[in-house]
Amino acid sequence: MIIKAIKLTDFRNYKSCEITLSETMNVFVGKNAQGKTNLLESILYVSTTRSHRSVEDESLLREGAEVSRIMLRMSENGIDSDLTCMISKEGKRLFVQKQPVKKVSEFVGKLNAILFSPTDFELFEGSPRIRRRFMDMEIGKEVSGYVTLMNSYQKLLKERNLLLKEDKPDMDYLEVLTNQLIQISMKISKERRRFIAVMNSYLSNNYEVISGEKMPLEIHYFSLIEEKDSEASVRAKYEKCLERDLFTRQTNIGIHKDDFSFWMRGKDANEIASQGQKRMILLSCKAALIGYIRTISHRDAVLLLDDVLSELDEVRQKNLLHLIPEGIQTVITTTNIEEIRNILPAKTRIFEIEGGRIASIREV
Repeated sequence: MIIKAIKLTDFRNYKSCEITLSETMNVFVGKNAQGKTNLLESILYVSTTRSHRSVEDESLLREGAEVSRIMLRMSENGIDSDLTCMISKEGKRLFVQKQPVKKVSEFVGKLNAILFSPTDFELFEGSPRIRRRFMDMEIGKEVSGYVTLMNSYQKLLKERNLLLKEDKPDMDYLEVLTNQLIQISMKISKERRRFIAVMNSYLSNNYEVISGEKMPLEIHYFSLIEEKDSEASVRAKYEKCLERDLFTRQTNIGIHKDDFSFWMRGKDANEIASQGQKRMILLSCKAALIGYIRTISHRDAVLLLDDVLSELDEVRQKNLLHLIPEGIQTVITTTNIEEIRNILPAKTRIFEIEGGRIASIREV
């Protein structure tokens, strides 16, 4: 899977921009606030249909614009396809081969992009919701029907909570909703556990390659639904919590409260790891996504490295790039090309970014 070309119209600080990418390595270089990360954001948006920096799509519109457009041409297995996102204050419209797509679930994952970013520290410092969103987004891009399952779960959860807020809830209907919630939860939990298992199969090796330090590393997954649970045993947990649900008028247990954490040497990394070690863990985790995608769908992702190489010494920069399998398209942002020039492979395409425009293009 590679991106051949990107065309932006009224996206962030880009009035109009069109670029053709190298199939291997690309570097966006420029001072801060010129638009380097905006270009990466446009790629990730096509992959996930959401921004990693903003909750509201309206913020993606260039000041004064009514509609923002991202057009991306990609190629996979020798077949070209066009993906388009049109964003306005009223919402988003998605197109594949210029034909409108009715459901977001039919668009997500057409392109799979993995972003390495300084904001990855949210997986340590953020709320459980952020870690669940990370899992669900990565699973949803590769597992057909997962996005639909998540949407169904959220609708059922909302309906159950509304019922619990009534003065005299219909207990028969509450049981029906609970049973439906459990059935969907079991499917979601199964995919989350598979995700964690595959990620764990890569983590320790990735950490050793990048850091040069041998380190037992794994993700621990915390969920209402345990691996050995049946629908009956999960139902018993809901029944045990029913009195509390009725008192608080909300659903107090469920996969909407799942969480995970990184563990090293058998201890919670959030408690014992240094900032440098946490950075290595996060890079190892994002690199593990390459293996997850290949395991699940036998595809390759496009890698986006947003100013992460500047945080590493030259040895670890080389180690990280060495970890990327040959043939995977990579896009890097940096403020100083000289800091990474020594590690760039031949035929790297360099784009100079100034004020929302491409000032120059060259290859090294």
